[in-house]
Amino acid sequence: MHDGTAFLASPPEGFPTDYLLARLKSRRPRLDVSQHPGIRERALPREPQSPPGLPQGGVREEYRWVYRQMDPGLRKRFAPYFLWFELRSILIALRHLRYGEKELVPLSIAGSMLSPGVRVLFSSAGAPFADASPLIRLLQAQVSDARQLAAWYREGKGREYERKVVSLYLEGVGRERLSTPVGLFFALLTDVMNLVSLAKQLRWGVPDTAAFMDGGTIPRQLLCDELQKGGRELDRLLRKTVLRGTTESVPERVEHALLTRLTGRIRGEARTRSGEAFILAYLWECHLRARNEALRFRAGSFGEEGLATELIA
Repeated sequence: MHDGTAFLASPPEGFPTDYLLARLKSRRPRLDVSQHPGIRERALPREPQSPPGLPQGGVREEYRWVYRQMDPGLRKRFAPYFLWFELRSILIALRHLRYGEKELVPLSIAGSMLSPGVRVLFSSAGAPFADASPLIRLLQAQVSDARQLAAWYREGKGREYERKVVSLYLEGVGRERLSTPVGLFFALLTDVMNLVSLAKQLRWGVPDTAAFMDGGTIPRQLLCDELQKGGRELDRLLRKTVLRGTTESVPERVEHALLTRLTGRIRGEARTRSGEAFILAYLWECHLRARNEALRFRAGSFGEEGLATELIA
């Protein structure tokens, strides 16, 4: 199993899982933003191609706190989850470097959980996608992928290399033997990104089967077949996937419906399995509350009615 803790900071030993669970259960009520509005997520500029959800402020602090409490074995099992959220920090930092905004790089990784070995990427003159760089090792990229990423980075093709970074990471994680709750999270997350990509391609009329990733609960070939059919059965596929009502095939609504489905599954696992499933649900709720609060902060751009359709309860 790929040890993701090598790319994260190394805190002291940590505590037994039962102790951590007790602490999290006592902290769980703080995630009710109606009573405790202190867990926030700050929007960053120019970020449409990044993975969803960068823990900022209180959320990032909470993630660091949870990671510090874990014992080494638990950290290893949850490292893929933490690294997924740190991946956005990496992409934002690379974007600043590409735009010649080196002075902004420290802001994008301030408070990050990334190890010194990864952070050095943003302060050295070396190429971030060199064959032996920490980023290439984190992505488990083959030599051909590393060279393609390096070429896109040199050519300023941000959309291409950012999308490839995300797909390499998710597909790499999907090949790992993950714990049940972490594996479920990434399978459902891959479904979200694949189905949103399908909806966008159908809406814009720009087919691109290379955008679909392996590792979800919906086979990649099924998505390719649906794209070839022109989306004739997309509504049926969405209804079957979401398991409730009829969702619109507009990309934004597809994403909301699928994130709601993911949230329901994660919460359900926490109720029935407890243990690591509860820890994962706690971490996801931190992100979710921060996401909802960020939406409320920006509510003026789409109004209260639009806000109600964006929040995930």
